[in-house]
Amino acid sequence: GLGPDRWRPLGENCRIVVKDVSKVPPAERKFTYIDEISVEEVYQAAADLLSGKHVEPSEKYAVPPKGMKDGGWRMEQAGFRHPSSVIRHPRRTFRRVLIVHPYGIGDLLFVTPILRALRLIPTVETVDLLLGSRTREVVENNPHVNDILVLDKDKLRRRSRTENFRELWALGRKLRAKKYDLLLDFSLRPENAFWSMLFLGIQKRAGFAYKRRAIFHNIRYPLPEGYWKQHAADFYAGLAEKAGITMEDRFLEYYFPPNEAELGARVTGKLGKIAEEFITVSPGGGDSWGKEAEFKRWPVKNFSELIQKLQP
Repeated sequence: GLGPDRWRPLGENCRIVVKDVSKVPPAERKFTYIDEISVEEVYQAAADLLSGKHVEPSEKYAVPPKGMKDGGWRMEQAGFRHPSSVIRHPRRTFRRVLIVHPYGIGDLLFVTPILRALRLIPTVETVDLLLGSRTREVVENNPHVNDILVLDKDKLRRRSRTENFRELWALGRKLRAKKYDLLLDFSLRPENAFWSMLFLGIQKRAGFAYKRRAIFHNIRYPLPEGYWKQHAADFYAGLAEKAGITMEDRFLEYYFPPNEAELGARVTGKLGKIAEEFITVSPGGGDSWGKEAEFKRWPVKNFSELIQKLQP
């Protein structure tokens, strides 16, 4: 269910290089064949993109609305609101929302349009996040978030059952005391909705209907083929809309820490000095895959060769 559309750049002006590994036995497939994609194939895709006719990105991924600072994905102030003319009351009324997202940094960014949309609903008082480890920094300065709770499964594996029970019990009691009335569960797992129903008493539980894993969710967004044929941000927004949240736009946000506020201005200044068209190369691959993270990464030597070919 991990189709190439899941991680493609937002908007329509992009190219995706796909390698057919259908003849490779499934047990051997994984990501080990990413190095089968050659430098020449990536270079040709980049050349086609740069020389081809410009395609305007979809409006829902376009530039931020007025009220955002130029050059930065930042609200003018924490109390930013759209004009009242665009605020629509949701089909379901809720005040306290818990969002569960145990995955990596990139996927967590897909939640940021939903955080923004929730703050446009007059009845919403609280928006809390329950995250996995290594991702808190992505949203800790987001003004649309009230509280961030972290469940570090790596730490749980290292400790005794007694220690884990005490920590989970304390976390459960803290969540229960907040009396949430909506769960947005992006985990693709049934246990979060189960405990939300049985212990936390959350009446509305929204999740993805994937491989019968939404049995304890009562608001379900169909995901029969996994994240396939559209971007993950669209699936995330679809789940939110299914729960009654109006998604006016889907651009992603990151807020710099207060002590690094000057960094945003410096980046904006540098962008203003470079050519109108430029190329950025991101040779990354997150650690959330654990010991298999290297399978997700294109070889370093390929990046080096590609950059040399792209330079005039």
